[in-house]
Amino acid sequence: MARRVMVPVHVLAQCPGEITLDEGESHYILRVLRLGEGDAVLLMDGQGNAVSGEVCDESNGLVSIFAGDCVQSLASESPLEITLLLGLPKGQRWAVAL
Repeated sequence: MARRVMVPVHVLAQCPGEITLDEGESHYILRVLRLGEGDAVLLMDGQGNAVSGEVCDESNGLVSIFAGDCVQSLASESPLEITLLLGLPKGQRWAVAL
């Protein structure tokens, strides 16, 4: 299963090919997710686009990822319809609860 990593929008514009990530993203991949060479990642830009890739190199604390050409658009809204209900306490308890 590929780990998800948020990247700036301009990073996905460099696909397909090898992408070198900045210090913050590299730190997240190396130290937080503890990924290494050959591990799968899913790069997401926060606007519904995603590219699958693979960690191919780590040098000087920066990670290089080989990203494929398949850009997939992720659904931004859930197809489920959700209704939320709130149970209110009677009388004076309502004022105290705030």
